[in-house]
Amino acid sequence: MHAIVKNSTRTPFALMWITSFVVTFVLLYMDEGYYDFRWMKSIGNWIMFFVYVGFAFTGQFLVSILLNRFVSAPLAHWLTAIVGTTLGIGFLIFLLT
Repeated sequence: MHAIVKNSTRTPFALMWITSFVVTFVLLYMDEGYYDFRWMKSIGNWIMFFVYVGFAFTGQFLVSILLNRFVSAPLAHWLTAIVGTTLGIGFLIFLLT
């Protein structure tokens, strides 16, 4: 019996979630907290944190789907993280303005 191995370049969900959380955390650290963690005291900032994380993840997910067949796995992971996060957060900023 042979094991079936799927050859996919799609970035794992866990990596996309971690990237979304880290990038959003750094953005709020710089923007809302004035380079400290006071932003964590406000429930409104936490709500926006999760909105940003959701958009960043969605951008990464869409880029991952598009790159699945065209790019090798290591490059696809990097492009998904960089382009997808920028696309998702950029779209949110576009909606907010």
